[in-house]
Amino acid sequence: MVAKLVFSKWQATLMAPVTFIYNLAMPFLFRLFIPGFKEAYFPALLVFYLMFSLSISLEMQNSAGISRLHLPVTARQVVAANFLFQATIVLFAWLVATLFVTLSPRGTFVPGIIPKASLVALLLSGITTGIGNLLPPKGYQLMSMLVFIALIFVTISGGDANFLPWLSLPVALGASLGGFTLAMALSLLCPPRFV
Repeated sequence: MVAKLVFSKWQATLMAPVTFIYNLAMPFLFRLFIPGFKEAYFPALLVFYLMFSLSISLEMQNSAGISRLHLPVTARQVVAANFLFQATIVLFAWLVATLFVTLSPRGTFVPGIIPKASLVALLLSGITTGIGNLLPPKGYQLMSMLVFIALIFVTISGGDANFLPWLSLPVALGASLGGFTLAMALSLLCPPRFV
């Protein structure tokens, strides 16, 4: 049933093709016109933008509530689906960024930036989803936008020589998997009543 819920969320996302294409195209348009998006850390911005824009746009469509009306599910199943949907969004963002870097000239971007950015995105998506389960939709949207703005600021202010040089890939892997799993476990232990 959880898999059906995740599928219904992607279905709701793809049922609004204009919004989906808009979300997919915006970071590339930003790259054309905004100086900060033209730097070697662009793949990280791409991952972060896709993660937050897709989750926020889905929340605005209120598909979680729609899914629940059509499927006999429990609050815990809805919470689990929310987390797994976020994980699939991060996977999708990773695939798009990897494809873009593969098609770009060698040496254009910071080496190894996509795995680290994707792991940071996974950790933050777990945290924001866990907190977001306790907030009304507008509160979740506001929180997600603030986290996204903070991520953009940290990425751009770090310069293009290296992406989060103080964070190694093994530490990022452990922190993201541990943090995401912990946030999901806590949310499943105490699921919100209104989900």
